[in-house]
Amino acid sequence: MSYWNYRVVNKDGYFGIHECHYDDDGQVQYLTENAVDVIGDDVEGVKWVLHHMEANLALPVINYETMKEIG
Repeated sequence: MSYWNYRVVNKDGYFGIHECHYDDDGQVQYLTENAVDVIGDDVEGVKWVLHHMEANLALPVINYETMKEIG
């Protein structure tokens, strides 16, 4: 089953948090073109986004061009 999460991505020498979408085999299918904003409908929504972004900081960085983990 495909899924997505937040990942740190290196694009053009800059690091940002992007949405990362995976295929059914768990391979990166695509990344958002730009880093995402931290927004929500209310404070709890913002906390939810921040929690999920922070939880994935421990995962390796992804190179935007190759869509491969680099570290």
